[in-house]
Amino acid sequence: MSRLDVYSAVHKMQRARLFELAVEAGKADPDDAVVTARIAAAVEALADELTAHAGHEERFIHPLLRQTAPALAEALDDAHGELDARLDHLRHVSRTCATSAEDPNTLYR
Repeated sequence: MSRLDVYSAVHKMQRARLFELAVEAGKADPDDAVVTARIAAAVEALADELTAHAGHEERFIHPLLRQTAPALAEALDDAHGELDARLDHLRHVSRTCATSAEDPNTLYR
């Protein structure tokens, strides 16, 4: 009997979307305001989705982990805290790139 793996599939999909978005940003003409705005919006949407996903894990998965693997639950809580900070920074960069005349490559970098 195999164990139910509730982590792998969704996280593989999220990584694939992150890499696809990075490739799209790398191919884009950074001087094209329409493309830059579209990529910035995609970054915002994916960041929102990742934040919601982390919230669902914290609500439904982490309480179960605290009962059986408290050290793992604590490590995941810490990782989510770091993720929140990084996503907030990414959102800020995304908004700045979409609305300013600064270096248009900033979002890609």
